[in-house]
Amino acid sequence: QDLRGADRADVLSAVRADGLTLRNVDALTRADEDVVRVAVQQNGLALKFAHSDLQADRDMVLAAVRQDGRSLAHASQKLRASRDVVFAAVLQHGLALEFASESLRADRGVAMAAVSQDGYALKFVCPA
Repeated sequence: QDLRGADRADVLSAVRADGLTLRNVDALTRADEDVVRVAVQQNGLALKFAHSDLQADRDMVLAAVRQDGRSLAHASQKLRASRDVVFAAVLQHGLALEFASESLRADRGVAMAAVSQDGYALKFVCPA
């Protein structure tokens, strides 16, 4: 459903039901912190459709990765190198390690958390 031009209440209702409907809103709405927060809390992967400023916002990215660790793929490079953000992501979905910075893929604690959550994450561990 195309939500470009829809009023804010309708957009909030839509993203509350399915966060991925964020893809169907206009650019201004993708930068609306409240709308994006509701979307990523419903489906972390909605971070993909958020404005780049929100993809670089620590609190927004943490909300997204706690809902779905794979949303780390849509976080800014800086946050992919943030230990607490990456740790939260791999605790939720071990394979999110793939999207972490090389230094964090070599971090023993992060790697152990990822592999404990999903043994297949071992393929993304970098040698120290």
